[in-house]
Amino acid sequence: MSLTSTNELRGEKMQASVCRSGAAFVEPVRALQPETIQCSAVENLCARVYPSPVCFFPLQPDDDAYQHFRHMRQALSRVLFEIPILAGIIRVDDRGANSVEIPEAPRAGTRLHFRDLSQDAGFPTYDQLARSGFPFADGEGDGLKELRPDPFPGAQDGDPVVVPQFNILRGGIAVYCAYSHLVGDLVVGRDIIIRWAANARAIAEAAASAKPSPPIESPFAADLMDRARLSPKDTNVLSMEEITQRGNKLRNFKPLDPTDVAGTMAELQNLMPKAHIPPAAIDDEDRLRETTVGVWHFSLHQLKAIQAMAQQSAPSGAKLTTMDAFTAFLWQRFFCAKYGGSEIEGSMPEESTCCFAGDVRRRLDPPLPQNYLPAAVDIFKATLGSQELLPSDQASGLGKTATILRQVNDDWSREEYLTLVELVHRSPHLPSFIPRGPMDLLITDHSRAGSILSTSWGPGLGKPAAFREPYLGRLIPAGEMTILPRWENGDIEVMIAGETVTMGRLSLDAMMNKASKRQFIKHDVLHAAENTNVVKARL
Repeated sequence: MSLTSTNELRGEKMQASVCRSGAAFVEPVRALQPETIQCSAVENLCARVYPSPVCFFPLQPDDDAYQHFRHMRQALSRVLFEIPILAGIIRVDDRGANSVEIPEAPRAGTRLHFRDLSQDAGFPTYDQLARSGFPFADGEGDGLKELRPDPFPGAQDGDPVVVPQFNILRGGIAVYCAYSHLVGDLVVGRDIIIRWAANARAIAEAAASAKPSPPIESPFAADLMDRARLSPKDTNVLSMEEITQRGNKLRNFKPLDPTDVAGTMAELQNLMPKAHIPPAAIDDEDRLRETTVGVWHFSLHQLKAIQAMAQQSAPSGAKLTTMDAFTAFLWQRFFCAKYGGSEIEGSMPEESTCCFAGDVRRRLDPPLPQNYLPAAVDIFKATLGSQELLPSDQASGLGKTATILRQVNDDWSREEYLTLVELVHRSPHLPSFIPRGPMDLLITDHSRAGSILSTSWGPGLGKPAAFREPYLGRLIPAGEMTILPRWENGDIEVMIAGETVTMGRLSLDAMMNKASKRQFIKHDVLHAAENTNVVKARL
């Protein structure tokens, strides 16, 4: 879809602007045992951010949105019982290590935020959001701040583990449960949503047939929540000198001393190199350096074409998956957009690095269950020379790029991963490690969470009609990509963050436009609705 047009979002004039909002504290359906859960080493490496899976549903004129809210509130109460850590509060100790306190009833639980924007004349309707690609990027620069609590927590001491919100739009609803990255990765995020949906469906179906509420499910099995599986036996704290000495041997992570504020800031600022800006545009550098985000849609047919192109140009004997080829394609196109392509002389670095997060549950010995809820991921790192990413015809190098990504995936070191886990657990200060840069891209693949999109929420809602996954609680780094859950028809959408200059070039990239359809690039949706001259985001 194209960027939003003014006419789509202006809508007809309504009466006085009204926005009803509030929050209901939701307790687990049954009392939980008070306890403090120590976050794992991997979770302590995660950013203080809330991934926020957002499901959009259209409503018919006779649908009762408030009844859906009541069903979802009851369902959330059951989810908090099934996954107890969600009912807790984040705690941070003097070392910087994170834990979750589950207090005694009635303090265990979380606030379910609520907004009724259906009568707000200044807010887009569901259909208007649909026509503009559901442009919920972060609730900040997109003008859609009403879709998130304000202020939004920062995963600091005393903040909730989950932040759910139910939004009523004119003609639809948007619902999400943001979860702190400090308690898990994609697996817990997926299970929060599908368990919330399954419980809401069961409650709604029982109510529709005048039957008693369905039975309460048991909490997830203890072995699916046992963080001791990724804890070293020796937890004695080491000196920073020893952490640095051993940590410098790691390939994909480097030690960091958080007590050295200046050094830490320098490391973070240099983690992702800046995009090339031509001399003619240097006066506009501040705007061109601003980070923005967009979403692109790839059909199954287009994904298969990318895989076929990569396989055709791959080294003899290489067997590439769709995701190998797709990740390689994203790396190539983003790299070209970031540095201006081969037509801009002198703008290219000698090499480029692409990092991607990978699930390691089944790679450990003994392996963890596939639905193990705590975080169990590692960073994989691939590096190629710039000329290898930019062959003469731009397509012939795709096979080699995908093959390098496959090899990096296959060459994972369990021993190095467990060393990282040990060093983080034994560090005197946290955070103590960051991915080893510089890198142009950090890609997270959520495509295997397709059950989020195939699970029905019950009568009147069904399956999500649209899905977004903004990372709330921080500014998204330029160079971060999230491959969103795969739709039932095989299509995939990708959320891409980059400097404005990069995103402008990416939007004009011929191969990108041939392979995908851009849904939106972040812009102030409400401002666009008010300004008759604003047709698209300025790039």
